[in-house]
Amino acid sequence: MTGEPFATVRPARPADALDCAHVHVRAWQEAYVGLVPDAFLQALSVRARTDQWEDWLRDEGRAAFVAERDDGEIVGFCLAGPPLHGSAPGFGEIQALYLLQKAYGQGLAEQLMGLGARDLRARGYTGVTLRVMKANARARAFYDRLGGAIAGESLHETQGLVIEDLEYRWPDIEALTGL
Repeated sequence: MTGEPFATVRPARPADALDCAHVHVRAWQEAYVGLVPDAFLQALSVRARTDQWEDWLRDEGRAAFVAERDDGEIVGFCLAGPPLHGSAPGFGEIQALYLLQKAYGQGLAEQLMGLGARDLRARGYTGVTLRVMKANARARAFYDRLGGAIAGESLHETQGLVIEDLEYRWPDIEALTGL
């Protein structure tokens, strides 16, 4: 934690795609050391993620929010939208939530979660779900602290890597909208 000042947590814009991709790749490389093979982390591509982010930021069914430092550097994001993994009726999904390590401990993850939950509520969802890597103790502790309940386990494959996930749920979206 650096204590660097942050100007805002705001909705993402199409021009943020490259910065979001950079955070996405770097956050994986920081958070998943020892949890996934180093070769996998080093092979992650900002270019490929930029293409994904360009698509996601054009998708009207999703909403993205970023944490931006006073100097304009984006250090975190939240992506929210319809459930990607077949959740219970009425549940929207926090599809991704990542921060760079230098942004940990400053309340930005809570702010991003709150914005994502408020967007999901505005779209008519009454609950929130998300998936987290089972081995990611830091993220699990964060979701536990926010009152999430584990609702199941699953496996997913990404670029040849099989990952064990836990599904967290908040049946009452209001538990997150005030963050």
